[in-house]
Amino acid sequence: MLSGSLNGVNADLRRTGREIRDLLWEWDFLGVGFARGSNEDEYDCLEWRLYQRLKDRCTSEEIKSLLDAELRNHFGIEPPGSTAIFVEKLLVWWESRAGDQAGDSADDTPQQRFEEAEDRWWLEGCVPSELLPAIATDGLVAGMDSRPLRVLAGNRPSDADENRRLFAQALEELGRVPPVVDPFLRIVSRVVDGILHGRIEPCRRAHRLYWMGSEPASGEASTRLAKQLSAFAVLADECEQPALDLRASVQAEIIEKARTLAESLNPGPV
Repeated sequence: MLSGSLNGVNADLRRTGREIRDLLWEWDFLGVGFARGSNEDEYDCLEWRLYQRLKDRCTSEEIKSLLDAELRNHFGIEPPGSTAIFVEKLLVWWESRAGDQAGDSADDTPQQRFEEAEDRWWLEGCVPSELLPAIATDGLVAGMDSRPLRVLAGNRPSDADENRRLFAQALEELGRVPPVVDPFLRIVSRVVDGILHGRIEPCRRAHRLYWMGSEPASGEASTRLAKQLSAFAVLADECEQPALDLRASVQAEIIEKARTLAESLNPGPV
């Protein structure tokens, strides 16, 4: 039986996306003006990336660096002087949200949490330093061992530079080099694997897969994922239907789509 709290989880994610989108439109760095049915999706590609940075408690400088890169590389413009103001407003809004976000990794094992943090380290370079001691602890619990990892596990979350240095050293000592497989594909594959093996409740991950596909990592293989992942958006919405029998059928459809996705990914060991 599906947990009644799933309803709120999906509703909260959608509300978060809408609120981030509203802030982007209030900023409107392209100066195009909002027109429903015409250009309302103009800034949608930034939603997931901003949400992930906020959830991971990235600094204002890290979020601004992301936006600067996206404006130059995706939108083809030089970042305006108002970017820093937008970032501060975004952070104020985020901090004002009480009880924010059910944990995405609540169902994951320590090894899965460590591996996802590792993939994001290679993919985005933005694993918040204050989370690294807990990630190191997950690694130790999972059976990994190195002196930097042990030191990091006992470090203060506020030791930003030291935590990043120790995490990089731990990865090197453990022989965990940048993966041959695109880290984005590995993250998607891990979520799908969790759905198929019963570690992750399907409805809780359908919306996440959709958001990940809204702005996949660069590369031909990652780009091909966008259309497949977008199919999970409708299913995430249908998870909120009050009839349990309907939610159960949606859950079965998510599992089937996850199976199809796993067959197309075939990224090797994750």
